[in-house]
Amino acid sequence: MNESEATVSHTMAGPSAATMDALEAW
Repeated sequence: MNESEATVSHTMAGPSAATMDALEAW
């Protein structure tokens, strides 16, 4: 995942953002 996508995921609120954060942790 590139930095821009990571920024968007962290900016978004809700379960989708939590899911993206979880995927980034892998």
